[in-house]
Amino acid sequence: MGMYKNLSSALKSPLDVTTLKLNYKKEEFPEDFFLFKNIETAYLTLENVNTLPNFFSPLSKLKTIYIQAKKVTEIPRSLMQLPSLETLNLAGTPISKFDLAGDQNRTLKTLILNNIPREEIPQNLEFIEGLESLSLAGNKLTHFPKNLFFLESLKKLSLDNNLLTALPCDQILTNLPHLNSISLDGNKFSHDEKKLIEQKLNYIFSAI
Repeated sequence: MGMYKNLSSALKSPLDVTTLKLNYKKEEFPEDFFLFKNIETAYLTLENVNTLPNFFSPLSKLKTIYIQAKKVTEIPRSLMQLPSLETLNLAGTPISKFDLAGDQNRTLKTLILNNIPREEIPQNLEFIEGLESLSLAGNKLTHFPKNLFFLESLKKLSLDNNLLTALPCDQILTNLPHLNSISLDGNKFSHDEKKLIEQKLNYIFSAI
């Protein structure tokens, strides 16, 4: 079992691969990736891939996956339904939708959607009900996404470096009872709004 940094060497012993770092430049997603049935961590840079295939189900041991793909806009259902998946990092990937409905994902705990960049959160994000840590830093959000109120298990939320001018503090306190960490620096809050946020959320803005 071990870490591999290219596809050709990993394919020599596919069942030994537990970690793979792959920089892939072709347009089609590498189907050989699904031969690594013992993989637990994957770092995928997909420069020209447009679509992720809906065929991740063989990777039942996958716990953490980093996907950087500047042309991919949707995450397939088979990836979101992996039974061991705990961390999904999509920083820099312009995701607009998760193919997900109802309570089809209960395992994902950490989701990173930094620098997507989007003015709205991806569709169906609210169905990731077990999510505990969410980062939406470096996007173009102008308002607090109300769908986040469905993420009742959320403990940590980063909204740094967006375009927020106001925050529904009372609703956040009511609907996100487990939230114990929020990051809001680099937004467009007025002086008065900052004072209100500091008072209600016991938040301290970083000095600039």
